[in-house]
Amino acid sequence: MEEYSPIKGGTLLGNVGGPKDHLFILCCDPVYYPRLNLDAVLTVNVTSWCEGKINDSACIINIGDHPFIVHKSYIFYQKAKAVSSFSLKKGVEDGYYKLQDLLFDKIMGKIIQGFEVSDFLSDEGERFFNFLRKIWKDLIRSAF
Repeated sequence: MEEYSPIKGGTLLGNVGGPKDHLFILCCDPVYYPRLNLDAVLTVNVTSWCEGKINDSACIINIGDHPFIVHKSYIFYQKAKAVSSFSLKKGVEDGYYKLQDLLFDKIMGKIIQGFEVSDFLSDEGERFFNFLRKIWKDLIRSAF
């Protein structure tokens, strides 16, 4: 088996403690995150849209947006977190996570925009996203 490396737009199927596996989305390439003192990736998972329940409409995912999606779903920003790139690699190697198809850039863009508008974004997710936003601005600035 080829060694796995987490990348932005990568997706993994895994369990978050419930009865079903969920699709996890990697929202950035691994980056050194001083708060955790390790290389980390910002992750979110996808969950089913349930009529009559509270859903986060910041980023709705539909059939066709990813092969795993079979009905209306949404990005669960409430569980956004920084995950060690080492633990992702180990999880794939140990079979805890199953590799899935990459996301289209258009969908990845929608997910990143959702971090800006979600009313449910976790504190951890917000801290790491703000850290990434600073890095991205610095990269854009240094490119010109």
